[in-house]
Amino acid sequence: MPTSFKLLNHTVRVKENPAPITDDKYGVAVYPKNEIHLYTQELSDSVAHHTFCHELAHFLFHYAGRSDLADDEILVDTIGGLLAQYEASKRP
Repeated sequence: MPTSFKLLNHTVRVKENPAPITDDKYGVAVYPKNEIHLYTQELSDSVAHHTFCHELAHFLFHYAGRSDLADDEILVDTIGGLLAQYEASKRP
């Protein structure tokens, strides 16, 4: 899991929080702070990675100027899942 990355010269920080999951949310994109919060207690590595990719998709749409798409949880989860599968299955 990265600790930070850049999008359009904005540094987005990734903060892992071992706190228990609340409201069935494993992560959250906090745009004003440029942060992704991941709640990792009892999550498998694959679910944590999918959650990171889901939150990354929120930021990709947000910085692409498509807040309407960033708010579409079904689309964001699909794109996040595709990114996670790409990352997990890519070969040199």
